[in-house]
Order: sequence, then C-alpha cells, then structure tokens
Amino acid sequence: MKPTAPLDLRMLPWDSAFFGFPVAQLDGDALTREQAADLIERSAGGRLRCVYMLMSGPPDVPAGTARLVEAGVRTVFRKELHDETLRPPAGIVRLRPPVPGVLRSLARSAHTDTRFFADGNFSPEKAAELYELWLTKSVDGLLADQVFAAGPREGPLGYATVRRTREGEANIGLIAVAPEARGRGLGRALVDACCAWAAMQAMTSISVVTKEHNAAACGLYAACGFSLAERRTWYHLWLNNR
Repeated sequence: MKPTAPLDLRMLPWDSAFFGFPVAQLDGDALTREQAADLIERSAGGRLRCVYMLMSGPPDVPAGTARLVEAGVRTVFRKELHDETLRPPAGIVRLRPPVPGVLRSLARSAHTDTRFFADGNFSPEKAAELYELWLTKSVDGLLADQVFAAGPREGPLGYATVRRTREGEANIGLIAVAPEARGRGLGRALVDACCAWAAMQAMTSISVVTKEHNAAACGLYAACGFSLAERRTWYHLWLNNR
C-alpha cells in the first residue's frame, strides 16, 4: 500500500484564539482522499476544528466524514510598477491612530463578500469584528506599513491598507469606500495612493486579493492597470463539528 504523503499543516494561534476553537491552514494545492482520511483521524477528540485550504480544485474528502465549505474563488491581481507618481492623489491622507468611528463602522460592514461571511459556520458578528480589528491593527502599524484615508479628515469616506510582503513587492490588504461616496473615484484614488507609496519604497510590483464574484473590485483593479495573476478557491474543512 502506498504511504500517505505528509500533510503540510500549520496551526493558526491567532485565528484559534479569536474564533474560540482550534484552526489550522493546510498548505498545498490539493488534498487526496487518503490525506483527508488521515487528517480526519488526527483531529479526533477535538484537537482541530477548522482547516483553511486554498486550492485549484476541490479536495477529495470522503462523504459523511467532515463538512466541506467552498468559501469563494480568490483572485490575485498584480501590477508592475514603472513610472508611478511618488505623490498620493489629492484628497488622500495618511490615517493615524485613533481610527475614526465612521471607518471602524465601515470596516464592519464593507467586507461581507469575503470568505468568513460566506461560511455560515462563522458568526457574522465575529466576521465583522475581524475586519474592524484588521483595520485598527493596520493603523497601529501591526498589519500594514501605511494606511490611507479618502475624503475630509473630519469625516473620512474610505480607507486602504498597504504593506511590504516580500522583497520588491507590496500588497493592498483592505480597501473600502462608504456606500454614499461610491462613484466619485475614491476607490481609484486609494489604489493610486498605495501604488505611489510602493513606488516610493522602491517596490517593483504591487498585488491585491479579491473575490472573483466582486465585479466592481475586479473592474477597479483592471482600470488601475492590474492584471489577473492567480485564481484559486478557498475551502474550509470542518472537523468534530457535531
């Protein structure tokens, strides 16, 4: 009998503490039936409850052994930076602590198309709290190198976070514009500000992740000169979920 290939499984302490149950991520582009059976056996007794998997196709999970949720198609858009302006567009400012309440509220409501909202096993309240916390930690410098706000300082209408992810590349983490301000070009101005920041840091490219079904976001990045670089699907495998 052919031995089961080892699983590249990483426990996620922060996610586990935040959601209140053990969470891990499986690194790799596929999961065979034998590997799935091994993972389910290892999780017996509640040592693991949820596994995030980012794959090109569905994992081969034996029917009736665990709950598999397809949480959405993840697309990565990337842009090569060449002759970017080194100054953010007018009306875009650096966001500093504390985060205005209006942006904290926006963070709670603006990201409902993401995988944590798509998977009903996660509480919508906890999912909303996750993005509010992501924004505040980004402004504090823990999850981003720079955060930009759009609109007047006394009443900002949107935000974008950006950070270095590896040598030569930056990544836009969160971006949102208030519903009442959409259609004014603020989304593009925020993306341009992130590109300008990355160019100023001598980055040669910048990437951003969004869901494939988010046509508005995909259209925005295409209009800003980004090209589709990767397409894979998020799956959540729920174990001991009785």
